[in-house]
Amino acid sequence: MNNEDKVGRYIRLFGNIFFSFICLLLTLVVIFFLIKYVFGFLDSFSFTEVFFRSVMILAPGIFFLAVVTYYWKRTRKITSTITKYISFIIFAVMLAAWVYAMGSDMIIFSKHGYDDIKRYFSFSLTMLAGSVGLIFFVGMLQALAEPEEVDWLEAAEKKEIKFTIPELKK
Repeated sequence: MNNEDKVGRYIRLFGNIFFSFICLLLTLVVIFFLIKYVFGFLDSFSFTEVFFRSVMILAPGIFFLAVVTYYWKRTRKITSTITKYISFIIFAVMLAAWVYAMGSDMIIFSKHGYDDIKRYFSFSLTMLAGSVGLIFFVGMLQALAEPEEVDWLEAAEKKEIKFTIPELKK
């Protein structure tokens, strides 16, 4: 291979890398313009704006309802009866509060259409912090009511199972 072939190959390689970089930049510019015009087009429809706002208003309620229903199903497996009933009562109150908050927020949104989230009950500090606090409280209550889990190493020692690590051969 002579010296001219190497120079030609390097020039072609540099050209390929340079034009690939330029194409990448142009592709990103085209994608950004498409995103800008598509969202501008969607913003001209009032339906998409109303749909987006209603989803944002319902988001915390949907999240906490999902968490509460998950804990509700998990509470059925608790062995302590008192803890189970206390948890069910707390979760029932939380479910009722979130259903009320979501309903009242949708009524407020449909009547007034406020842009500010301070006017919606689902975004109040008492609802959000209270729900998180009650979930942690019930979690700790359930954890303290259940018997302590046996460590896998202690369980293996009780069953007299020997765990050995084979020596590596050199």
